[in-house]
Amino acid sequence: PIVLYDPLADRWLISQFEVDPTPNLQCIAISQTGDPTGAYYAYSFVAPVPPVVSEHKFQDYPHYGVWPDAYYLTTNQFNIAGTAFLGGGAYAFDRAKMLAGDPTASYIYVDVFPIDPNAGGMLPTDVDGYVPPPVGLPQLMMEWRADEFGDPNDALRLYEFVPNFASPGSSTFTVRPDILVAPFDARQPAGRAKVEQLGGENLDSIADRLMFRLAYRNLGTVSTPANSWVGNFSVNVSGVNPTTAGTYQTGIRWFELHSGGTSLPTLFDQGTHNLTPGDGAAGLNNWMGAIAQDNQGSLALGFSQPSTTQRA
Repeated sequence: PIVLYDPLADRWLISQFEVDPTPNLQCIAISQTGDPTGAYYAYSFVAPVPPVVSEHKFQDYPHYGVWPDAYYLTTNQFNIAGTAFLGGGAYAFDRAKMLAGDPTASYIYVDVFPIDPNAGGMLPTDVDGYVPPPVGLPQLMMEWRADEFGDPNDALRLYEFVPNFASPGSSTFTVRPDILVAPFDARQPAGRAKVEQLGGENLDSIADRLMFRLAYRNLGTVSTPANSWVGNFSVNVSGVNPTTAGTYQTGIRWFELHSGGTSLPTLFDQGTHNLTPGDGAAGLNNWMGAIAQDNQGSLALGFSQPSTTQRA
């Protein structure tokens, strides 16, 4: 389940995806007031269903973002059997109609695979605070790139999504230039049992994607330029090529992007957080982070921290 607050409307968004294979649904509820325990408008949106059954897709790993013109969703797409990854999916839901409980609320879907076959695990921007973004600043979805994956640089990739609910065919989804970041080590052991913890099974680092949320805040007069995005993902800080959990250690690469007006963001600040790196065998693992900022531009980063001597 995903729960988000829409600060621009004082409403709550709750979502859960449904797993019947044909069709699978994205279920979304929008609160009718600012009371999260009150009444909701409930929607179940059928994921895009192509005419050929063998081409149906399961929309996995759904993550949402609140933006003035729409509620946005990114997914990892699989075949119905769950045996083949079919690229990223992106959705824009008609926020204005959903806030009003309009049963005709629709969505615009983009199959990202033909645009960028390597896209997956990307996140939509999610707004914080009561100051909206500048009019015309588009929704930006992001993911990260690494030279260990065959990309030319360690970087953030930006996707600009501009929906048009009145004329869906006029909607645009555009890959923007990558934002280069300081080099990091994206190498990780094969399989899911990568992060050690005291007294329990090894854990999956999920270190191939951004961690939820990709948070935006309009800092107004506190910062020039005022638009600020913050995000994070897990990287290897063991200092060696990790082939087992015992040679793998995670740290958190965090980043802050800034822009003014409706321009595209550039890198403002970054870092890798692990106070005891270089110890894959017994060192602490900082991973599965979440980051946000307050209205003064101060950042807070939370994370899990297991090791062979500490539980997650």
